[in-house]
Amino acid sequence: NGTILKSVDAGVNWAPLVSGTTEELLDVSFADALNGTAVGKRATVLTTTDGGATWLSRATPLAGDALGVSAPTAGTGFVVGPGPIIIKTGDGGATWSQQTPFDQKLQGLVFPTAAIGYAVADNGSGLKTVDGGATWSALSIPTLENLHAVDFADANTGFVVGRGGIVLKTADGGGTWASLPSGTVDELFAVSFPVDASTGFAAGKNGTIIKTTDGGASWASLASGTLVDLFGLDFSDNSVGVAVGKDGVIVRTTNGGSSWSTRSSGVLSDLNAVQYTSDPNLAFAVGQSGVALKSTNGGQDWSAPLVTNTTKELESVNFPVDALTGYAAGASGTVIMTSDGGTTWSISGTPTTTRLNALAFTGLTIGVAVGDGPTILHTEDPDYEWVDLTPGVENIWALDFPVDNLTGYAVGKKGSVLRTTDGGNSWIPRPRPTTLNLVDVDFADNDIGYAVAKDGVILKTSDGAGSWGSQPSGTTKDLKAVQFPLDATTGFVVGQDGTILKTTNGGSTYAAQTSGTTQDLYGLSFPIDGTTGYAVGKDGTILKTTNGGSTWVAQTSGTLEDLFGVVFPVDASTGFAVGKNGTILFTSDGGATWGGQTSGTTEDLYAVDFVDNLLGHAVGKNGTILHTENGGTGWSANASGVTHTIRDVQFPLSAVDGWAAGDGPVILKGNDAPLATFSVTGTVFEDVVGDVLNDGVVGDVNNPGVASVDVHLYLDADADGIAEATDPFQSTQTTDVNGDYAFAALPAGSYFVVVDSLDIQPAAGIDTGNGWLVTDVWAEQTYGPGTSECADGAGGTIDDSSAGPCYGGRRAGVSDDLATWHSGAEHLAKIQLVAADATSVDFGFSFNVATTTAGGDNRDDDPAATQRTVQGSMRQFITNANATLGANEMRFTPANATNDAGGGGNWWQIDVSTVLPTISGADTDVVGIAYDMNDGASPIDPNSNGPELQIDGNSMIGGEDGFYIIAGADGSRIESVAVTRFPNVGLIINADNVSILDNHVGVSPDGVTASGNNDEGIIVSLAANGTVIDGNLIGDHGNAGISLNDTSTNTQVTGNTIGTDAGETVNLGNLQGVWADTSGTAVIGGTTAADGNVITNSAFDGLELRNTGPGISVLQNSIHTNGKLGINLVDVGDPATGITPNDPGDFDTGANGLLNYAIVTSATVLAGTITVDFDLDVQDGTHRVEFFLNPGGADPSGSGEGESFVSSIDVSVAGGVPTPSSHTFSGALGDIVTATATEGSTAPFGPTS
Repeated sequence: NGTILKSVDAGVNWAPLVSGTTEELLDVSFADALNGTAVGKRATVLTTTDGGATWLSRATPLAGDALGVSAPTAGTGFVVGPGPIIIKTGDGGATWSQQTPFDQKLQGLVFPTAAIGYAVADNGSGLKTVDGGATWSALSIPTLENLHAVDFADANTGFVVGRGGIVLKTADGGGTWASLPSGTVDELFAVSFPVDASTGFAAGKNGTIIKTTDGGASWASLASGTLVDLFGLDFSDNSVGVAVGKDGVIVRTTNGGSSWSTRSSGVLSDLNAVQYTSDPNLAFAVGQSGVALKSTNGGQDWSAPLVTNTTKELESVNFPVDALTGYAAGASGTVIMTSDGGTTWSISGTPTTTRLNALAFTGLTIGVAVGDGPTILHTEDPDYEWVDLTPGVENIWALDFPVDNLTGYAVGKKGSVLRTTDGGNSWIPRPRPTTLNLVDVDFADNDIGYAVAKDGVILKTSDGAGSWGSQPSGTTKDLKAVQFPLDATTGFVVGQDGTILKTTNGGSTYAAQTSGTTQDLYGLSFPIDGTTGYAVGKDGTILKTTNGGSTWVAQTSGTLEDLFGVVFPVDASTGFAVGKNGTILFTSDGGATWGGQTSGTTEDLYAVDFVDNLLGHAVGKNGTILHTENGGTGWSANASGVTHTIRDVQFPLSAVDGWAAGDGPVILKGNDAPLATFSVTGTVFEDVVGDVLNDGVVGDVNNPGVASVDVHLYLDADADGIAEATDPFQSTQTTDVNGDYAFAALPAGSYFVVVDSLDIQPAAGIDTGNGWLVTDVWAEQTYGPGTSECADGAGGTIDDSSAGPCYGGRRAGVSDDLATWHSGAEHLAKIQLVAADATSVDFGFSFNVATTTAGGDNRDDDPAATQRTVQGSMRQFITNANATLGANEMRFTPANATNDAGGGGNWWQIDVSTVLPTISGADTDVVGIAYDMNDGASPIDPNSNGPELQIDGNSMIGGEDGFYIIAGADGSRIESVAVTRFPNVGLIINADNVSILDNHVGVSPDGVTASGNNDEGIIVSLAANGTVIDGNLIGDHGNAGISLNDTSTNTQVTGNTIGTDAGETVNLGNLQGVWADTSGTAVIGGTTAADGNVITNSAFDGLELRNTGPGISVLQNSIHTNGKLGINLVDVGDPATGITPNDPGDFDTGANGLLNYAIVTSATVLAGTITVDFDLDVQDGTHRVEFFLNPGGADPSGSGEGESFVSSIDVSVAGGVPTPSSHTFSGALGDIVTATATEGSTAPFGPTS
């Protein structure tokens, strides 16, 4: 009676306190003298903060008596109730959360009998049931190791295995356990005692298989023939067995494990479980990605993967009775089932998304599944329902507000009954009339009600659920729905196998009616009176009666999906039915015809209710609540805030107040005032440079909005954040002139925003004058809003939590393809509309980024367009630059990992197998400097030896060149790339003012590995003017490293290393270093140290000049160790040595005017100074004479080379008279001196001194 006594003198005297309740109180706990909690019957929980002077009644999740309490500190308390269930508060009782007493991941399951079952879990935990899984008690297993598998030879004798090679045995049904010597420390994942408790097998890591023949007293290791982990094991008898495991491995024995043979699975997916059926020839194995295999000859051979209709990982398989009906369970709460021996499989809906690790059926349809969480599910009809039996979870299956929106009832698992009298603000547990699950309830008024359950149970209360009495149903069939449409006298009940019952005397007797079907019936609706009514059920069954159930007529539903709920809200004409896979049906002619409505979900729907013919709700799996305001013409998803299955919904009077209830337990209260709607707005912009707004903001000149781009919106129907084919299309918006788009009036929910990149056009415009089309260009994503799906840089995809860089879109190297949007869209963001609009959902794209090493071949990812190839590739950048007006510089921001390495460095290699597009657009810059994909601005340098980007032509089969810069591509640049192994020439320049800077040509990015192009490295040809070739490493070519041809002119070759590595330690020689056969001018080197080139290791000449006239200057270079001459002016009259002799007065003509070389007449050394006397027999003019030392020794030709420039002097010649001159510079005795002379053209090296 709510008694609370208090003593202030150590218990000598006691005084009663006012508790505010008359419920029996069972326990009390005080944290200190002021803060305490008292608990008792009917979920009573009271708290005080003033030493008991006042007590507050607290609402909690308890559905039964509060049995005990502990309040260790002020504000913190724990209460325990039946189940067991433990609830906790951290705020003095204002709110409570449910705690799970058993919180281990359940991994193994076995039912040796229909009633007795065992489950094992992590940390040595285990559970046992003796009532077919309805209730579970904890086992005391003496280990803390994770337990993976369990098998019982009979109801009492069983074995468990797990981590560390542990094997435990019980002979008394789990009462006590003994540890057995397994002989291994390898983790064991599976155990099988196929015949009795004597002979058994276990399998695990590293191909381990062990065997016992003495009930586990001793174990012998068997040679499995594999070292991969084995996850599943089963035997058809003590001789024939199969083990399955990682990477699709299957091994089989026919002699009790003495020997094992490897069998071909045909898959590389991990196989997690295997089972022999009642037919020893038939076996099934399941594993990753929904793989299921079948053997029809005892595991000798295995079929191709069966069509399971799931890609979820499968962890367990069970064929309980025969070889036809079987089940498999796995990730995300997946259960699949077959009734034809695995030929076809269907999905069985479960109320969980947690991983199911094991399942066991004790009959064709009665089964249990266990998994993470922990999770325990039970079914007696897997085609219809799985019930969550996890300890502490009291699911609610049905609710009813019979008269108004104040008094209501909810019923559910294990006979739980709740009542509210204040419009659902508080729910009070009422006495449980049964331990069976109550699946439906209907009250005729606020006092008289009926509830139904399995086994033909019908219960009645006449005092508002204070007490219940059993009614004679006359059947043992499971009952699913009950309705008393007018009063407490006449009612109907439907259920298993087409059962329909009717009472006209308040349930004193029930008469079976002829339904005309054997299909299970799940839902019932009599809209006006007891005359016209409807029942729905399995496989799309709909029945109608117009004579109070005397006869029932089947109606054509047009579906084979199970139907679970039906309602005719106003009259017998207009009605709605809901069911499996999001099915919603509608009739307006009393069921004569039924049509489907688009629900927008594939979740199972269990109940439907309408206020009138327009305003309605449907509820179902994974917290689904759907809403319509137009009679189902359009349905939208409401945010329920839960992921549990919702099983019933009711709006008793109007659209003002409604309730939904289901697993968890959860009771939701809703108000159907006009739904709040939201908008999604954003901008599609061109990131011109490709630096993700490091140069400005969205909409400015560097990042202009793009008009006429289609942006699509899809509803994430199951709110799982995964784009799927079942997620319905909502609408398309096209960006305006500023690149802005907007989706308005959207219900709360989860959405996907998808941008069609094929619509994006460059702000600079298309070069239509040269025949380019808008369909030739293709921009790649650089920027995305928060919750974008973006490449992770390692070959995968991440959900980016904040707006910013999103190089390469969803996946690097994959082009946008909206034909299958859910799998093909590359530019996608997830949007949650809950409490506010989604703004700044911006997407940035650039025509100038290269984000992938794909596209080396001429892959055609957009067959409808002629020039498009691979989005985000270097190949597509070149096409973009050719087609776009203005300057374009490639920004290499790789969104995939480096794919080549050497010399301590890493880099990205593009493997070119088909010819690259010619570079035809002016100011096109191919730059291989790599930028960090995480900010778009920071250069990264994983290769200190050279470029981060290699363009390799080794896979090409024709005579193709690398980069071909044709006339018109003036001002273009190739910088910081390695151009290697092309069948012909590395680079060809036919345009003006082209720069070739800091590249490796014919040399790997490691700087030392010869990777020459088959012909020349670089050719400057035709009328190319102003070419700059600077800072390159050029080597290993079949012809010249650099070739200057035709009328090309004003070429500058400076700062290059030709024929060796940067340290001049590796021979990377070309046939010639530089070849010139041009009528134009060129400067090889220059007048500063930085201008000079290193030209060495050529098989022939260092420089071979065949130009038709004067004009090639060779200045301040290091030319040495070449196979022939350092500088060879080729003339038809040359002697065999190739040295063109001087002619008196230098009147001859030819290459470089056949300029006479300087002749050193004497060289002396004094105090570290060399004085050189020389003659210069040349035409009038000022000539630059350069002197070189040759520490490598004199050239065998005697004409010399010039390894180390030391000094120069300008000499003026007049009157055609040979001019003796002298010059001094630093040196030592023994130095070998050579000289060249230049006056516009350069002479060969003169004789050595």
